[in-house]
Amino acid sequence: MSLANHKRQASVSLNPQAIMVTIGVIVIALAGANVVVALIRQLAEQPAAGLDVFDLNAEQSISSWFSSALLLIASGLAAAIAVKTTTMTWRWAGLAAMLLLASIDETIAVHERLSEPVGNLLNISDSFPFAWVLPFIVIGAALFPTYLGLLRSLERQYQILFVLSAVIYLGGAVGLEIIGGFLLNIFGSGVATELEVIVEESAEMLGMGLFISSLFQLFSVPDLQSEPALQKEETLR
Repeated sequence: MSLANHKRQASVSLNPQAIMVTIGVIVIALAGANVVVALIRQLAEQPAAGLDVFDLNAEQSISSWFSSALLLIASGLAAAIAVKTTTMTWRWAGLAAMLLLASIDETIAVHERLSEPVGNLLNISDSFPFAWVLPFIVIGAALFPTYLGLLRSLERQYQILFVLSAVIYLGGAVGLEIIGGFLLNIFGSGVATELEVIVEESAEMLGMGLFISSLFQLFSVPDLQSEPALQKEETLR
């Protein structure tokens, strides 16, 4: 087989749709494994050791490592776009840095350790166990104008894909996390909270998967500076 054929096969296997489908299949498998783990914990008197590796809510688990890997891949793609284009280079580099930090945090869960001090500071520890989301909401609001400019510089199809992936990801990471806190307070650990965690973590992984496929599609544009995918808006640099 010629080198050209190998290159064609590589480009086909790495198309954005194939990336999204692959990630989706993995997420479904991880969610299914967590459902089995939840059932075993509910039904077995002494659940087997080692089940945490399939628990979507555990720090040292397959899903945690996979989520961290997705964030790292997204960071690499954003950095590659920053290098490839001269349009809003620093905003792409900033996005890459934030995704890298999120990838590290996914593994060591620094954000969860903020809940107690933030909760104590605001006197909401007893009623809201996931107070860590509050400073991140403030940071997100502060960065919103900057990255709205980046979003507006993109072609419409990428705007839609980026917004959709953000809604899915943040809906899981923030929205469902808040709902999970209330469920934990009302019902404690049980079926309701297990199901919430499965939906929450699946949404995060699917949202990041869609973002990765969108970034890959954008990076594949031959010349980002001349293509409409990145509109030239020198005033927004």
